[in-house]
Amino acid sequence: PGIDAYEQPASDPADGDAEDNFGVLVEACIELTEGIHVMGGAFDDGILLRIGGVEVGRNSSWNETSTWVFEAPETGIYSLEGIGFEGGGGAQLELYYYLADGTRILLGDVAAGSPPVYVPEPATIALLGFGGLSMLRIRKKR
Repeated sequence: PGIDAYEQPASDPADGDAEDNFGVLVEACIELTEGIHVMGGAFDDGILLRIGGVEVGRNSSWNETSTWVFEAPETGIYSLEGIGFEGGGGAQLELYYYLADGTRILLGDVAAGSPPVYVPEPATIALLGFGGLSMLRIRKKR
């Protein structure tokens, strides 16, 4: 929405931008092994997480870090969608992955043990929106 991250003071709407009442959409793909995966998220005024088009979890609190469970029916690449809501005040977005021992790491931090997360080019995102995920998963298996 035209937000200047370096503006000082950050809450001055006089320059034409607004730092409140907006949403953030994160679209990517995540590579998961078959089985249970524990993830979480935090955004200033709420977050919704979908994997493979299935809602994994949501919260609507400005100070809550949520934990959700997703069971991948088979090993493959799944669409990942995170929607963050900003109503007022600060704004930050983080998605997490929980290791088997309960350690929380940033989603996509492969070196620390998270599954890989890919941000595809826009054409692939559009394909996923039209059911192309099954084709992507078939291609991955070969």
